[in-house]
Amino acid sequence: KKMLGKALKKIPTGPVPVDALRLTELLKTPPAVPAVASATAVPDKAFRWSGRAFANNGEAVEHLTIRSRSRTGSTTHIRVSVANAAFKDGDLTVSFTHRGREGALHGSKQIDSDDYRFDAKHLGMTAGRQRMWVEGGKLRLHLDFGKLQVEATLTSEAAPLTVSDRDSNGFIDRQLLVPIGKLHVEATQGGKTIVLDEVAFAVHEASNVKAHRAFERSVQLHHLGPGAVVIADWIIGPKERKHRALGFVVVRRAGTTFVGRLVTERRTDERRDSRNGYRVPWAVEAIGEAAGSRTTVRLTAARQTKRHDDLAKLSWLKRKAVAMYLHPVTYSLNGTWTIESGGSVLQTGKAAYNYAQVRK
Repeated sequence: KKMLGKALKKIPTGPVPVDALRLTELLKTPPAVPAVASATAVPDKAFRWSGRAFANNGEAVEHLTIRSRSRTGSTTHIRVSVANAAFKDGDLTVSFTHRGREGALHGSKQIDSDDYRFDAKHLGMTAGRQRMWVEGGKLRLHLDFGKLQVEATLTSEAAPLTVSDRDSNGFIDRQLLVPIGKLHVEATQGGKTIVLDEVAFAVHEASNVKAHRAFERSVQLHHLGPGAVVIADWIIGPKERKHRALGFVVVRRAGTTFVGRLVTERRTDERRDSRNGYRVPWAVEAIGEAAGSRTTVRLTAARQTKRHDDLAKLSWLKRKAVAMYLHPVTYSLNGTWTIESGGSVLQTGKAAYNYAQVRK
């Protein structure tokens, strides 16, 4: 049990967002995607972790992830994550990563379960000098990593969307806290301050489902380009959850925004990985629905750029122990995305997406 626990601590728990993947789009004109509200306050609802019942659950996992990208191509990733699953014993991890012309900035801090507090009434967290709170409808974060200090403000431009799955094994909630918005960052290190303004989205997830029962496959496209924003992000449950899909579709183009829950996903042109038998989809589509309107995002791969085995760095014994339950592998593919609505192609562009599978 101790060996398995140490191994599992190195493996992400629950659906893990993948780095936002790039740009260059070919603009077309036809019909606009159905519009939604252009601005809204960030939901100020407390983390589930503030409740004793959830925080004491041995499989509890909760995290909030912000991803953003600027017009110049810089990217920022902020994550607040807490878990009991994988023997993490309620440890809280706060991390910040920025990559751009200014160089790379990174800070990460793990905080023991006795040294942080989640607000019981509002979306808020205090962990020593780390703070997260909602003020004036905006999500604020103060992060202190010693040499790196970060002040971040996230504003939302669309109403939130929550998708959930519940059965006898537990529940999974995935909330687009901010489907699309703006992230303002002031990061100071070595006496130098970098000011960033980037297009962003934020996902809040909570689950008490055992890791090997949470999902079997996932697809993630996070395209935050200046000409269009296209987010298609979903997980497929294992056999125990009857392969139910749980995800969302976000599209912004030509001044209109669509935010919908995933109602259908289709994987075609599946290519078998000879090393493990996993079937990697080189053509996949996600159909989102909102207020009776549907928008489809089609992904077509031209080449596979990376295959990442999440257990590769473990020792042989630890690898064998974890693989009894799950064996996550992530495939990165380059190709194109296409937006369709009402039977018309609205826009296409170059993009990359990630497909992950954790078990057959």
